Amino acid sequence: MFNKSYDELVSIIQEKSGLSKEEIEKRIKEKIDKLSGLISREGAAHIVANELGVQIIEKVAEATQLEIKNIVEGLRNVCVVGKVIRKYEVKSFNRSDNSEGKVGALILADETGSVRVVFWNDHIKEFENIKEGDILDIKNAYARKNKFSGNIELQLNSNSKLTINPEGVELNVDVVNSNNYDIPERKEIKDLSEEDSNVELLATIVSVFDIHFFETCSQCNKRVKEVDGKFICDEHGEVEPFYRAVLNLILDDSTDTIRAVFFNNQIKMLLGLDDSALLELKDNPEKFSEVRNKILGKIIKVVGRTNKNEMFDRLEFVVNLVDPDPNPDEEEI
Repeated sequence: MFNKSYDELVSIIQEKSGLSKEEIEKRIKEKIDKLSGLISREGAAHIVANELGVQIIEKVAEATQLEIKNIVEGLRNVCVVGKVIRKYEVKSFNRSDNSEGKVGALILADETGSVRVVFWNDHIKEFENIKEGDILDIKNAYARKNKFSGNIELQLNSNSKLTINPEGVELNVDVVNSNNYDIPERKEIKDLSEEDSNVELLATIVSVFDIHFFETCSQCNKRVKEVDGKFICDEHGEVEPFYRAVLNLILDDSTDTIRAVFFNNQIKMLLGLDDSALLELKDNPEKFSEVRNKILGKIIKVVGRTNKNEMFDRLEFVVNLVDPDPNPDEEEI
């Protein structure tokens, strides 16, 4: 729990933001409703404070222990106890100075939720002694949002302390099937198979095809047909079409190459465009030449699934998430 009560947190936000108590509590309730009640009032208050730029992290970071559901972005000195329900292999990466770094990750859970915990170089020896089913007592970790997945995760640093299976601590948490946790598996292109459904690739863009747009129904998102200058949806009849884009790239990770397919949201993530800028490429296709030149040779990280193209008898990669600027010094599992 936070070491400040709900009323104290509201009072701090009110004092520093200038908002009324009613407005603050309205925002807190909206956060609780949005998260389907899976967060405490104190946790929701902290999120509201963070959005308003109210610095209360120092006031709540001294908590002796947090429930996992109450971990929010920006918290430092996080103390948490949980059970390891999934552990991943240690991975090596090259830093910008050509030295080697190591990183490991696991999923930690208590009765309120689960969180990904990342271990860097200083804590790898401890990480290697951890087994699935162990209870961990972690102190002085910090919480941040993974820019790739959007999920909150805990990072251990040089000030963090770890105790494995602390005496007298028990948790009523089962080691569940890890497939319930949407953590992608890093693979090399040469190792991809038709069964891969949640895979992460780190690769270089070596070829970019023309971007294409197609018309869809603005109500159901299905493709529409143009008949006598009108766009017809099988379900909704004549509609004003919504234009969606598709872009094909060739990715190379030094082990092999693969054709990758990007749709609307993924294209916007890759190119850093909003909806209007993306549609501008439809009306001005010559502008795409500039975009093509900017991304050729770029290293990106993508998560997605494989798909068998029966016509050409080849595997393709359908992209769900894109990190257009992965940092090799912070490369994660």
